[in-house]
Amino acid sequence: VYKRQVRGTGKKKALLIGINYLNTANRLSGCINDVKTISEFLARAYFSPEAMRALTDDQKDSSKLPTKANIIEGCKWLVQDACPGDSLFFMFSGHGGQTNDIDGDEEDGMDETILPMDFKTKGSIVDDTLHDLLVKPLPVGVKLTALMDCCHSGTGMDLPFTYQDYGEYSGGREWSKHKWHNSKKRGDWDVYYPSPGESRKESKMSQADVILFSGCMDNQTSSDTSTFGKAGGAMCYSFKTAIERHPGITYRDALAEMRNILRSTGFTQYPQISTGRPFNLDPVSYTHLTLPTKRIV
Repeated sequence: VYKRQVRGTGKKKALLIGINYLNTANRLSGCINDVKTISEFLARAYFSPEAMRALTDDQKDSSKLPTKANIIEGCKWLVQDACPGDSLFFMFSGHGGQTNDIDGDEEDGMDETILPMDFKTKGSIVDDTLHDLLVKPLPVGVKLTALMDCCHSGTGMDLPFTYQDYGEYSGGREWSKHKWHNSKKRGDWDVYYPSPGESRKESKMSQADVILFSGCMDNQTSSDTSTFGKAGGAMCYSFKTAIERHPGITYRDALAEMRNILRSTGFTQYPQISTGRPFNLDPVSYTHLTLPTKRIV
């Protein structure tokens, strides 16, 4: 039984993280710009500046630097006191990686990670931890949209469902549950039954409406580029542009438009959608990212 999606009528909060890894050999150019781009986008979608927290590595205030400790604290702040009707937004732009899976819930044997600015001394943050911080605490009726513009981000929040669009940009569509089998089609839905020994993945299902737009598949890299006029992440640009061009766009069409934008400009990365539970991608879905109706060409 799938719970009904709840229209966002409560408070809105956002945590935006962009790391250029300044003064290091790992330096990127566009991640701080991504935070600025998405914060301006969210402001147009009626997120107030007071409800948006930005962590970037160009700030003098140590509490606003994207250290491992500050990212973890920021995640806790984002979900704190979440109630039905609330709309939350999480973004990470920076380096992503992989490490050996230790709990057996990854088909490829690798956990996905994000790298804080102090990862060399404090370590990375694995997808299991992001799931525990951002997904587990949320009750029914909360909507969390996440963007991860980093390498190996396909299942970067360890959500149990990935949307598969067979055919390059159109054609048969269905949900795929990582390492789960025996699906039975029921209208627009697939009903899943876990295989023996896969209870770990079943425990990752969410009560809230959680959706992750990731910049690429787990085995791909995401591009830091100046193709679109200034340094930034190709995926963040495609997400913002898809919604601004088509106010009220559905999740399904937004993903297709993002892929088309990237393909038309020569990028090979393939954005993904994963969720905490299956829900219908076709109705107008951005009730918490409502934009002015002026169409941008």
